[in-house]
Amino acid sequence: MQVKSSKADKTQLDVFIQVPYKGIQFVKKDKGLLQVIMLLLRVWMPKRNTLTETDFIERVTVNDYLQTNSKDNFDLSQKSLLFPPEVMSSDV
Repeated sequence: MQVKSSKADKTQLDVFIQVPYKGIQFVKKDKGLLQVIMLLLRVWMPKRNTLTETDFIERVTVNDYLQTNSKDNFDLSQKSLLFPPEVMSSDV
């Protein structure tokens, strides 16, 4: 989702990533079950003919093993990226 940035010279692109628990493997730790997800986000900017990449790590911790097998549970993350306004079109 593209929104106006708090910085006058930038456009903010908000990306929401949903990862179902069923698709990841949890490891038992002292304080519950843990999963570390490394995500790579690539954004193609055709106006500049460039590809921007950013990666980030998401840690998911749950207390109950049954939560890890549920088809309804998921991790939802939101990341914001800033770009010069001229590289983002309004039809993103």
